[in-house]
Amino acid sequence: AFNNLTIDNASGVSLGANVDLTGTLTLTNGVLTTTGKIFTLISSNSGTARIGNIPGAGNITGNIVMQRFIPAVPDWRILSPSVAGTTMADWNGEISMSCIGGSPHTAPHFTSVYTYNETVGGTSGNGYSANDDPGPVGVSLTDALTTGTGYMMWAGTCLPPCAPTTITTDLTGTLVKGTQTISCSYTASAGDADDGWNMIGNPFPSDFSWDAAASTGGVTGIAYVYDPASSGYLELNRSLPSDRDVIPSQQGFWAKASGTAGAVVIEEADKAADGMNFLKVGNNPPGLTLTLDGNGLTDITEFYFLAGANETYDAPIDALKLNSLNYLAHNFSSVSADSIDLAQNFLPEPIQNHSIPLRINWTWPGIAGSYTISANDFTLPLSACVFLEDTATGT
Repeated sequence: AFNNLTIDNASGVSLGANVDLTGTLTLTNGVLTTTGKIFTLISSNSGTARIGNIPGAGNITGNIVMQRFIPAVPDWRILSPSVAGTTMADWNGEISMSCIGGSPHTAPHFTSVYTYNETVGGTSGNGYSANDDPGPVGVSLTDALTTGTGYMMWAGTCLPPCAPTTITTDLTGTLVKGTQTISCSYTASAGDADDGWNMIGNPFPSDFSWDAAASTGGVTGIAYVYDPASSGYLELNRSLPSDRDVIPSQQGFWAKASGTAGAVVIEEADKAADGMNFLKVGNNPPGLTLTLDGNGLTDITEFYFLAGANETYDAPIDALKLNSLNYLAHNFSSVSADSIDLAQNFLPEPIQNHSIPLRINWTWPGIAGSYTISANDFTLPLSACVFLEDTATGT
């Protein structure tokens, strides 16, 4: 086993035995040959091994095994392969799958894996692949996994309801290296809030910095990462100098094209060191965060005040609200002047009065109980006043 390994030999290096790696593999010069041996990038609750920035002379011949530790939270996740040349069956070795081609078909039906096609017309929910009820299923264990593509799947060792169990997946395939251009389509159909959603993923066997990556065409600078721990989405917004930034290996996410197609471009230099270094350093625009607590769950909606921003939905900077995949969770958002639900709402500078509607809803059926709204991260000028009005009671 190695903790950090550097290959700097123009003649190349060949494995003479199976090798487990923690830390970082640095391919400075020469080819690492793994053929006939098992080279595993280890993942655990303390971190995940990775392959760092690869210059033109570095490479790997043969397969690598890329692990991904998944905490004991059986829930929906968006996963993405970090090696090339493998199939859905490779994930099925550690994750129990049902109601897809080649897997058990349960009663009642529970389809545990979905792909997404942005070009399907109508509301955004129409883009998911078919399920087992009524079928036919849209995903099979023999399907090739495509790097840069996200897969929505139930990640558990059993089907819900399911006891919490940690999982360590391992995908076997060839190295993905060099600049990765992930195309994102835009199909005008139900309106901009519903159109242009692309379920993509980190293609590299390494974390990468979302801020360092680039968006082209109509693709916005916002990545939407589902977080099972909070039953909600994390918005990684390039318009915020201080927020979450790093997207882990094997992590899928949503990218949004607005008005026209484009791409997300991730270069070798965009790779980031593994760890919980999920926060950037910088100063966000003045703003505040409202938090809604209830039923053991929390959701937030954020407000920022920026010169040139609008009270209507502004696709390059405003983050749309994506509802939780947990039907028991509440969804908390602000509503723009053109009636769009937002998770991050950029408004003109606080030199005028703003009246901003808030919305609370549940996917189904809604849970009666006591809910509390609180204000956090208040960075508005001291002269600013914020009032929360209950329009149901007039208080």
